[in-house]
Amino acid sequence: MDDAGRQVILVVEDDPILRRLLAHGLESEGYLVQLAANGLEALHQAEQVAPALVLMDVGMPIMDGFTACRELRLRHTELPVLMLTGYDDVDSINTAFETGATDFITKPINLPLLTQRVRYALRDAERDHALRRAYQDQTTACRLANMGFWQLGIASGRMKWSADAHKLISQDRVLPSQVTELMQMVDPEQAAHLTTLFRAAISNQVPVDVDVVLRSSGRARVLRLITDAQQEDGQLRGAFQDVTEQRAIQQQVQYLAEHDQLTSLPNRRLFQRLLTLQRNQQNPDQRLVVAVLDICKLHRINDSLGSKSGDQLLMMVAQRLRSCLPKNAILARLEADSFALALPLSHASSTGISAQLDRLLVPLTQSWQLNARQIFLNFTLGFTSDNNNDAPQESLLQRAFGAQRQARPNKGISLCCHEQLPPGAEDDQLMLETELRQALVNQEFSLLYQPQQSLENGQIEGVEALVRWQHPRRGLLPPAAFITAMEDMGLIDELGEWVLAESCRQVALWQSRGLRIRTAVNLASSQFESSDLPVLVQRLCHETRCPPDMIELEITESMAMVNPQKTIEQLSELKRLGVRIAIDDFGVGHSSLEYLLHFPHDVLKVDRTFIKNITTSKGSRAIVRSLTAYCSAMGITCLAEGVEEQRQLDYLDALAVDVIQGFLLSRPITADEVETMVFQLATDNAQKQDVSAERTSA
Repeated sequence: MDDAGRQVILVVEDDPILRRLLAHGLESEGYLVQLAANGLEALHQAEQVAPALVLMDVGMPIMDGFTACRELRLRHTELPVLMLTGYDDVDSINTAFETGATDFITKPINLPLLTQRVRYALRDAERDHALRRAYQDQTTACRLANMGFWQLGIASGRMKWSADAHKLISQDRVLPSQVTELMQMVDPEQAAHLTTLFRAAISNQVPVDVDVVLRSSGRARVLRLITDAQQEDGQLRGAFQDVTEQRAIQQQVQYLAEHDQLTSLPNRRLFQRLLTLQRNQQNPDQRLVVAVLDICKLHRINDSLGSKSGDQLLMMVAQRLRSCLPKNAILARLEADSFALALPLSHASSTGISAQLDRLLVPLTQSWQLNARQIFLNFTLGFTSDNNNDAPQESLLQRAFGAQRQARPNKGISLCCHEQLPPGAEDDQLMLETELRQALVNQEFSLLYQPQQSLENGQIEGVEALVRWQHPRRGLLPPAAFITAMEDMGLIDELGEWVLAESCRQVALWQSRGLRIRTAVNLASSQFESSDLPVLVQRLCHETRCPPDMIELEITESMAMVNPQKTIEQLSELKRLGVRIAIDDFGVGHSSLEYLLHFPHDVLKVDRTFIKNITTSKGSRAIVRSLTAYCSAMGITCLAEGVEEQRQLDYLDALAVDVIQGFLLSRPITADEVETMVFQLATDNAQKQDVSAERTSA
């Protein structure tokens, strides 16, 4: 420690930007930070300042992290060393621990998580030196093999664990001897989910692979339970592993946003991304088949047995689909009763592909045990094939949906191939495309604005412009009804330019009336990728006399990560014009903190997925807390969208979110209604201040 009693952290990192970020984050936690750019400097600094802990990069010039760690361990046997590296292969991990590392953290670095790991390592070192030395001698390979076994008596409910189970999971109390005791050690929601999985395994011989959080004596351990699909002697047997530390590191924002919470399957967004990867790696001797599978009349089960039974059935369908599809297949849940799948099949005719799909999905036609009832399900499946990657990416799922809608429900699974549909089957789509072209000519689009409120002063911070289509027959339509079609038709840039121009015009009009209302405009992917975008923005601001700093351009995280270097260049050019930049839907893509630090931006919009469950999910609260800490450290605005309840607002306020947006504040409204709302809030705040002043003087 230094003279002030602060613990000294030695940060060894050759990247100057990451080095400064780590130093800033650790100093804000009260540590004194010393810096080194390579292993040789680290050895010298360690002798001079006697650090309490070392954060050591692996790949560095002059002396790498492995060599420096080995040398440090010879001189300072008790010194904690946390390795920072972008490598994620087992050999690198083994090497890190073999050289004496205390722990291993992969890049990109999650700063709030890193500071927690540092605090944990220091506390552990002070509490028990012997335990830390034992931990340093372990390798990742040994931890991965650190497994035990369990079995469950199907009739008795009795559970048995391997003799070393307590030691493996560091449990303070006796492990449950009955399945009812196990359910009492987990929260009610997870107990219900685990019960469903056990019943599915017992009734339908579906494999179980699930994490459960055991709570005992105030401690929480994450236990992974695994079984195969076989049962012997009335026993359900499986393996278990304590994965607490692994899961803590692996807890990523994108998992919560890109997976269906009920079935844990990828959602539509992740499916599209995985489909892109699959196409890039496609074997030329195979044909990629994309299909949409729908459960026929699932609503009947919900109506007769309740929605919980419907949810249980969806989980069982998901589990059975996992078990019957090959490992190289992609499986996702799209909507309430629809699943998407993509898998490579051998070259064949449409009839041949139908036969292959029929064989693979035979398990779905077998009986299902639901609430002590035996039921059978019917499915419709539509598919299309991508031969030699000749189909546009965005059209594959659309084709499969179109074919699925044309499939006629029958006993078992009814299949329909898009390529075999008659020309008239897609007339509705053609009509939509025609109407959209006419809508642009006839100026049938309009803008609504959703207010954004500052939690600090209660004023309207700005608005988000949202496009609507005033359809001649169907009335006002939301973007979901036409945006995808416009993207397919190549009209999205034209619509995007109109939205931007109309937003600039409205901002200028508000300004002429004495109102400074910043307006956020969503950019389409193709629009953002255009090299002409900065010129367009500058021209529209000039023509409408709109101050550039009153326009905020929103791009999604996924858009930013398509080409990070180009994104940095494009955002830098836009920032030079004076406009503000917002990263939208944050957490649902796959960006890293390292890239995010390089992206010039003013606002980070937390996706509504995390806000929805913030009152019930500790994970969601932890993520939002981490994001607000990041925004505070970087001096940018943290905006939470999708706020619909007062309790959500209370949590967000406590977590230091800057701005909120959602139905709790206001639904999308017209420009005139925005003016009324702004004036009303200003009046209300002025009256509150007058009352407060009167009370103070009294």
